Amino acid sequence: MALKIIKKIKRPNFVAQLILSLLFGSLTVLSMQPWGIFPIIWLTIPSFLILLDCSKNYKNSFLTAWFFGLGYFGLSFFWITNAFYVDEKMYGIIAIPAVLILSAGFAIYIGIIGLLLHSYQTEISKKTNTKSNPENKLIALWYKLILFASLWAIIEWFRGWLFTGFPWNPIGNIWANISYPSQSVSIFGIYGLSLVTVLSASSPSFFINGDKAKSRYKFIFIIICNLPLILLSSWGIFRVHNADLTYVDNINLRLVQPNITQKEKWVPKLRRKHIEKLVMMSNHEADGITHVIWPEAAVTYALNRNKPLLEYILLSFPNDTKLITGSPRTEINRNLNTSYNSLYVISNFGVEAVYDKVHLVPFGEYTPSFVNFFGFNKLIYTAGQGFKHGKDRLPISLGNLPSFMPIICYEIIFSGNLYETKHNPEWLLNITNDAWFGKSSGPYQHFANVRMRSIEHGLPAIRVANSGITAVIDGYGRVINKIDINKTGTIDTGLPQKLAPTLFNYFRHSLFFALSIILILATLRFVKYKN
Repeated sequence: MALKIIKKIKRPNFVAQLILSLLFGSLTVLSMQPWGIFPIIWLTIPSFLILLDCSKNYKNSFLTAWFFGLGYFGLSFFWITNAFYVDEKMYGIIAIPAVLILSAGFAIYIGIIGLLLHSYQTEISKKTNTKSNPENKLIALWYKLILFASLWAIIEWFRGWLFTGFPWNPIGNIWANISYPSQSVSIFGIYGLSLVTVLSASSPSFFINGDKAKSRYKFIFIIICNLPLILLSSWGIFRVHNADLTYVDNINLRLVQPNITQKEKWVPKLRRKHIEKLVMMSNHEADGITHVIWPEAAVTYALNRNKPLLEYILLSFPNDTKLITGSPRTEINRNLNTSYNSLYVISNFGVEAVYDKVHLVPFGEYTPSFVNFFGFNKLIYTAGQGFKHGKDRLPISLGNLPSFMPIICYEIIFSGNLYETKHNPEWLLNITNDAWFGKSSGPYQHFANVRMRSIEHGLPAIRVANSGITAVIDGYGRVINKIDINKTGTIDTGLPQKLAPTLFNYFRHSLFFALSIILILATLRFVKYKN
């Protein structure tokens, strides 16, 4: 009904067109967590395509798509404002402008899609006779939707690494809470799932276009658009059905969620009290626990430079219990301090292993080099020198504990970049501190990424967060146990066994990229040779 109303507007006011595009972009985000209204994209995406059809030139197409992106990323990124309000007096005034600027920049990605679709529409309209043969219009639309879905997925891949990358809320993440469609990421990765999802969500366009074409042809094309998602979901049912959950022998983990607010976390007089709280939660009825895991920056002192604190922690645990915790690490070289956001493995022998976070948060943990290149560094206030990037992303293997890949905070959102193919960890450990973002959409969407990475690699994930969501996830992305946001508690759990290596684990995004290129080349060939 809504699609028909939009289609009946033959020559919409351009300002109204932009407002509608902004609205549909914003509504699309409701398909993500925590709302999970995923059917809404079968309304918003076709509506967006209709608005693009109303654009008469490249400029209008770009702006229409850019406004859709502004709505999409504006609501997707709005949770970031919470981080500014932690120190409201200093940063509160720039919270909304900063997120608007970020969203406006990311909206350019969607604007590029609008330009390329307009180019396709211009070329195909010259070669396709839709008046004498209405079915030609359906065929042209079919190829247009293939092009649109492929471009959308490739753009998602691009924003995963360009300018340090921030692949937040790929469309495929709408399935994070639904086991069956999400299993396909074990083959094509998250961007492959985005491709088939966008193609399926675009299919209602056939109800609007090709008005004179026979209904059976419309339904055939709609079925073709939805068939990939249906087939992959059916395979997902087969994959998960009767899948057993087994655990590694003699490994008993305790995950500790202290739920310390960000405003209190770094207060000097409270820092020792926070550690005592963590120790108390770790030792309460802890018989049989082999490993205790604390969240990112749980210890706010640099452990490698604070021997008394390290000794206190060592004495607080039984000899056979190891602690894995987040804490800063500081190196001093010629009176110059270099700090890392690190993960430590501690036993009664001392520090056994350390991982330094490799992919830091731009502007939050460091200032990107491209900012200096464009001369914007003087406009940005940086407290201290920030953190330095770690050198290597390698699994940690200790004693009887199966090797694991340490992942700190938002490193988990980078599909295909968790570790090199030659390495073969048996589980993923994600420690994070989402207290910066309160009870906003951010922690829920962050958690969705953890589930998708588990499915992609067929590896269980242990996630420990300061204020939630702490969880145990198996290799199928199923949540075995969790502590929700703003709750204090612990989880005692075994370590789920890993699954057989997935196709994605071997090929990463190669299969998705090859499929996208083939589909785009098929569309270009159609444009070139269509009579």
